[in-house]
Amino acid sequence: VTIMLLDAGMDSGPILAQATIESNIWPIKASELGKLLVTEGGKMLAEVIPEWIAGKIKPETQNQSEATFTKKVTKEDGLIELDGDAYKNLLKIKAFDEWPNTYFFANKNGRQIRVKIVDAEIKNDELKITKVIPESKKEMDYEDFLRG
Repeated sequence: VTIMLLDAGMDSGPILAQATIESNIWPIKASELGKLLVTEGGKMLAEVIPEWIAGKIKPETQNQSEATFTKKVTKEDGLIELDGDAYKNLLKIKAFDEWPNTYFFANKNGRQIRVKIVDAEIKNDELKITKVIPESKKEMDYEDFLRG
């Protein structure tokens, strides 16, 4: 978690404070990670603001040569290849749990439907989907979906 000053760049301002958080769950869903970060960030901000106003914190310039970048995530990035790498698919499912969600297409009753993956796990080095939401349906166990 980082508290930084804003500047004209994207996440490039001077750093006022940083902290590391840990989770007992891995991989963690993005929504759960967000809650942890918000909680820790709020505590840090409450501590940093008085120190900053009192002039007790010296901002540290970030080393821009260590910056990393990523592409914009699109809805299409949520498509899962069920026969792909199990661990990479699980990471994608956890990372995209709020948006754009992960999904695959399945043939049901002669038509192709989109099936949203709600949760999954790794068992015996294989991705085991546990909960899905088929197009126009409610959340269900994946095994129930497979049975039709």
